[in-house]
Amino acid sequence: MAQPLTVAFPPNLVMTDGWRVTIAAVDPTTGADVTGVTIREALIQVENIGPTSDAALASGPFMLVPGPGA
Repeated sequence: MAQPLTVAFPPNLVMTDGWRVTIAAVDPTTGADVTGVTIREALIQVENIGPTSDAALASGPFMLVPGPGA
């Protein structure tokens, strides 16, 4: 099993509507994508710096945690 990895976003990064965070598994030697990887836990810490609407918070075709209608 791989060790947990902590990676920071660049300082003062501002993500606006339409931005997406993607978690990908890569081979540490070749940098090639690795298929068949299951992510069991992911934590992203953010700070909301402006007003937002329910539409802006809509998720993609999947959810990392159970939500409405799950």
